[in-house]
Amino acid sequence: MKSESKNDMIGRKEDMGDKNLNDSSGVEVELTDLFAQFWLRHSLPSAFVDWAVQELVRGKDSPNLRILAGLSGDDRSEVMLYLERALQELKVKWPEHRSCLLQYCRRVARRIVAGKITPGEGYNLIYEVILELEYPRELRGWLEIEMDFYRFEGADDETKQVELIIVEEAKRFVVKS
Repeated sequence: MKSESKNDMIGRKEDMGDKNLNDSSGVEVELTDLFAQFWLRHSLPSAFVDWAVQELVRGKDSPNLRILAGLSGDDRSEVMLYLERALQELKVKWPEHRSCLLQYCRRVARRIVAGKITPGEGYNLIYEVILELEYPRELRGWLEIEMDFYRFEGADDETKQVELIIVEEAKRFVVKS
């Protein structure tokens, strides 16, 4: 399940840089990233409990948000029930699986370009989304660069060359997104 080192690799919410902005569906970026990490099995249902607590601290309020914030987070179905109710009360749409994960990839790519995560870490996160979404065409460029990695196999600067390829793809991906 979730380990602290995995959470560090993904990046803390404050590192995302645009946590309070809304994505195209009106869902806060922080929440879409939380859903993405949940769907990729990087976080537990208790992460939604933590999110509810933070929303209360920020001044948002609803009966089901309070209930969600008070849960232990151990019962997945209970957390998801109150999360759904809280989102309805707050008039926040439940993120669509595919678009949420693609938006998450865009933010990961931006973090690669900004140097907030290593190219290898970012590539691995995006590759997990590729597998989860069963090789979507929007992420085809990330699959194609894998073949480029073999050109540098065994070279003294193999890691550096592969990282440069990943950073270039991240730049292309951010621009076209």
